[in-house]
Amino acid sequence: MADYPLPNFHFMVEWGGARIGFTRVRNLAMSNSPMAIRHGASPEYSNANAPT
Repeated sequence: MADYPLPNFHFMVEWGGARIGFTRVRNLAMSNSPMAIRHGASPEYSNANAPT
């Protein structure tokens, strides 16, 4: 079996207008809350939920 080197991953993180390169990114949090939207030409008077 051949000995291949372990892959190195590089991530570019943009936070607060600054871009920084990393090889490991941890403890990221994400949330999505629904946003009520309604198409202006819709004949129904109800909203649909879309992720933000």
